[in-house]
Amino acid sequence: MFGPNKTKRSGLDNYCRTCRKEYGANWYKNGSEDPEWMDERRADARAWAKANPEKVRAGNDRLKEYRLKYYKERRENEPGYREESNRSTYKWRKTPKGRASRANTKAAEEARKRDNYREPVNKEEIMRRDNYICHICKKRVSRAKMSLDHLIPILHGGPHTSWNVAVAHRSCNSKRGAGRIPAQLRLHI
Repeated sequence: MFGPNKTKRSGLDNYCRTCRKEYGANWYKNGSEDPEWMDERRADARAWAKANPEKVRAGNDRLKEYRLKYYKERRENEPGYREESNRSTYKWRKTPKGRASRANTKAAEEARKRDNYREPVNKEEIMRRDNYICHICKKRVSRAKMSLDHLIPILHGGPHTSWNVAVAHRSCNSKRGAGRIPAQLRLHI
């Protein structure tokens, strides 16, 4: 069975669903072996998104509306769905990936609200740059206890970029809060 495709005149895809899945997997696999090719695709996507912010916003709004409608219908039509969903979400949020994802999402929301600049930050590069040393207490940081601290907090208009983050213990970072000590003095210029 051919899947729907709104961009085609017939409204149907050129491939059946199984072949489309295989084609997409091969396309991504072949491209992901060539980092330059993937970087070009990402750069193209970023450039398009920057040139068309209203289309990006409209697409995000449509997706949000669709998700709200979908989950509302599931809650109404499937008994026990909500409890099961809440349980699995709660479990996932307790994992390290879940915590990191939640923190990243919150930071992104804050930055979007303030129109702050945001770029992908590689934790490994930041850790190597800072020699695995907490910038607050100056002690060595293990990967398990590491967090990234925004030198100029997002709440105060700081961007989420590699030059604005530094390695810190989770405990040091949470004690310090949003800019209690002048971390801004340690900016990497």
